[in-house]
Amino acid sequence: MGRLLRSKSNYEDFRNARILENQARLNSLGVHKTLSELHSISSSAKSPKSRVRNYYKKVYDITSLRRSDRLKGTTSSQETTTITTPNHTSSRQSRLNKEGNKERPANAPFVEVKGSEMELISSETWARRCDSKSRGSVYHSVFGICCHFCRQKKLCGEEDCKRCGTLDMDQPCIGKTDCSVCHSTNGVLCRGCLKVRYGEEMEEVRENKDWMCPHCIEEKGVRPYWICNRQKKLCGEEDCKRCGTLDMDQPCIGKTDCSVCHSTNGVLCRGCLKVRYGEEMEEVRENKDWMCPHCIEEKGVRPYWICNSSFCMKKRKMTPTGIAIYRCQEMGYKSVAHLLMDELSRKMNRHGVV
Repeated sequence: MGRLLRSKSNYEDFRNARILENQARLNSLGVHKTLSELHSISSSAKSPKSRVRNYYKKVYDITSLRRSDRLKGTTSSQETTTITTPNHTSSRQSRLNKEGNKERPANAPFVEVKGSEMELISSETWARRCDSKSRGSVYHSVFGICCHFCRQKKLCGEEDCKRCGTLDMDQPCIGKTDCSVCHSTNGVLCRGCLKVRYGEEMEEVRENKDWMCPHCIEEKGVRPYWICNRQKKLCGEEDCKRCGTLDMDQPCIGKTDCSVCHSTNGVLCRGCLKVRYGEEMEEVRENKDWMCPHCIEEKGVRPYWICNSSFCMKKRKMTPTGIAIYRCQEMGYKSVAHLLMDELSRKMNRHGVV
């Protein structure tokens, strides 16, 4: 045991001596100084960093910039007012009806269109703009104003309308009404709907600067029981028990029903079924496996057979067709869906897509 301790002590002494010898040799060569300088240089130098772009908050100049009076160190000279927006006013409506901070009438919505987005109107289309003075004959997805009842964005048929005649977006459409109270889309009526729905003439409404839409009349109680009569329609089938006798346990035979989804996507009236897809209601009733265009496209039963409603067309980044049945008939197509199917198939073939 004593021999092991003695040998270990000798090894430690030898090791320490070698360490001191090596340190002295390094000092004589100046290696320690060089290493210390390198360490100091490396510790003081900062690692290069990529340049970070400063963040600037983007402030939109729609309303005045608000800052807390407490943070500014000043006392408020004005009382704080709370601006409330009615529930029925949407952001889109506010955007269309306001240019800056100036409110515009509903029959003169603000339209900002770039040159690349402007849809050209042919001379033939201009020629038939005034064919129908009641509801208009020309559909235009950008410049047309949607009637509260027709739900079609048409140029009016008034000959002296500067907005629809010359596309001057700073002028109001004289073929559409504007409520003096709400200035909303609820008060936009075309000549035909104004006459049929409420028995009023467009000339009388233009002269009456205090004219109000049925919504505002009902809200203010100006005329009891005078309400907006835009509602879901009962079908015109004589033998429909649901619409004829109001038996809610019976299906409406004047509306279609998809055998797959049974959703509102497959609910079409007789007119839209014929015009949009070239089908007859009697054929659909007999076909228990009838499918709506959404399910047909999803299952791939009929290539390029799509839903051509304005909502679905916009989702596809395609221009809504509007009232295109007359153009389809002139071109020899059975319906709007047949025209779109042919156009889409030819487009895909040009791009080499099968």
